[in-house]
Amino acid sequence: MMRCSITGVSWLATTAAFATAQSVEPPTLVSTQYGPVYTENITDSGVYVYKGIPFAAPPVGDLRWRSPVVPTPWTDALNASEVLTHCYFSFNGTFNPPSTPSEDCLYLNVWTNAVATNGSLPVMVWIHGGGFETDSATSYRYDGTLFAEQEVVFVSLNYRLGNLGFLARPDLDAEEPDKNSGNFGLQDMIFALSWVRNNIANFGGDPNNVLAFGESAGGHALGLLMASPLAQGLFDKVIMESGTWWDSEHGSLATFEESRKRGVVWGDLFGLGSTADDLRALPVELVVKSSPWIPLTDPGFTAFAPSIDSYVIPQAPASIFAAGQQMQVPMLAGWNAREDTIFQSRALGHLTAVTFDANRDKLFTIPNRNATNTTAEAAKLYSADSPTTAESAAYLLVADLVIAEQTWEAAYLHSQTSSSLPTYVYHFTYTSDYNPIAGHSTELEFLFRTFYPEPEVDDLTYSNIPDANDYAMGEKMMTYWTNFAKTSNPNLPTSDLDLPEWPLYNATANLLLELGNTVQVRENVEFDRFRFIQSLRDDGVLPPSWRTIFA
Repeated sequence: MMRCSITGVSWLATTAAFATAQSVEPPTLVSTQYGPVYTENITDSGVYVYKGIPFAAPPVGDLRWRSPVVPTPWTDALNASEVLTHCYFSFNGTFNPPSTPSEDCLYLNVWTNAVATNGSLPVMVWIHGGGFETDSATSYRYDGTLFAEQEVVFVSLNYRLGNLGFLARPDLDAEEPDKNSGNFGLQDMIFALSWVRNNIANFGGDPNNVLAFGESAGGHALGLLMASPLAQGLFDKVIMESGTWWDSEHGSLATFEESRKRGVVWGDLFGLGSTADDLRALPVELVVKSSPWIPLTDPGFTAFAPSIDSYVIPQAPASIFAAGQQMQVPMLAGWNAREDTIFQSRALGHLTAVTFDANRDKLFTIPNRNATNTTAEAAKLYSADSPTTAESAAYLLVADLVIAEQTWEAAYLHSQTSSSLPTYVYHFTYTSDYNPIAGHSTELEFLFRTFYPEPEVDDLTYSNIPDANDYAMGEKMMTYWTNFAKTSNPNLPTSDLDLPEWPLYNATANLLLELGNTVQVRENVEFDRFRFIQSLRDDGVLPPSWRTIFA
């Protein structure tokens, strides 16, 4: 196994001289199942930061588009002080991680102040978002220092993205017939979570108290893993922020047949009948650039993303949750007030109320259903009588279909089928000069307290400088999140922040916690819209007609 750093030096050529130059081992030296690691990256608060720890072999050469495998063990201590690489992605956007893109990217990072404590602290494993197409665990945004200062061990991980992570083809299936292709990125997450179980005690973490949490694609990934037989037992509780099942305005997950058809069509770009070996011989830059993605389109429909592969994902996750066959763990989940903010280009046409009404009626005229009843209910819940209300209704609908409804539904079904385990639901509505719209993913700067200048949105210019209220909101969120990691209850242990008691969620009480300018318990007022969309599923699958009706 080779670890390609920015300098091109083999990662095995690390610090043989370290032990010679020093009379004692570095105090940060930790053993892992594959070899020892140490760090020279220690924060002022005493948090040891380990970056770039291999959890799988580099998926390069013949390992491109294969399930992850164990790395070659090493004996010399690996210097894990600085991040090296992130997984290739075709769309940068605002993401500019302090690392180099590479196929050799299956590394994870650990923040801890509890090395050599025999695994006593709860563990929080972060899975980043980005539509399964972009972003990285190396992003400054996901610094785990403040989490580690709250007496948890924080872990973040990379996973393969885009066509390198989610290409499905019949010839790839044939290579590993017991595994199938299509969800290599999800398999990377499973491999990393297994690494955490096996190694985190040496970093001071409790391998029997692991919380997995993620946002957007990270939340979707965790909902999919909860429905996967391969992930059972790999985490003990879950937080899903703004996403659970990878549904969208184009319906549910791509099917086995759809994903393979897309993979064959993509391969034929390089010559009809291109084989897996032909495609593996392509330069990685060409592979990545051959299937570009921009946020104006649905990556589940226009790019490469999770699909039903009859291995990692056996069937629609909503059907698994409805049957109570999902992972049985405590859950916390929620969505933001304006989830539409980065999905507005994907909304139904709404130049006028008449235009929107026609598009809405077309969407909700579903084969084998009473069109009159369904379109009438949709018109009531997503009504428009002017260009302004048409825009609002169109944005509300796309937010529900891409993020909000499925996040609620996963929590709702979990509360019904896992009644002995706690389920908590939140709604993030907080706004300020720094964050004038509680849009998709805007809770992350508060949760991590890694505030940075925000882009302009329409005629609103975000403040570059958060104020005391912004930091206070972040402290409240981190307290709830780390409490949940420690005890499966966001209310315990108690703190001096005078936080409202977060109630358990169930459909009868229908209560959630509003993370707003006032943190308070209130009823989920979006219940009727969500139940309507839920009613349109057939065995967990949203109407297949949505797949192409507005392609």
